[in-house]
Amino acid sequence: MSELLSFALFLASVLIYAWKAGRNTWWFAATLTVLGLFVVLNITLFASDYFTGDGINDAVLY
Repeated sequence: MSELLSFALFLASVLIYAWKAGRNTWWFAATLTVLGLFVVLNITLFASDYFTGDGINDAVLY
């Protein structure tokens, strides 16, 4: 489920960039922020899955 949400957010950010970024630098910064969050959250998810075998659970939070 989280992989699908991550992929959907990634596609949404690419579409927003393609539609708006040429006209306004604010949209470019917003797109870079979303893409950066996408990468960081996926790295966190894969790292926690590696250590716990169950993704983000109570062991990761504490």
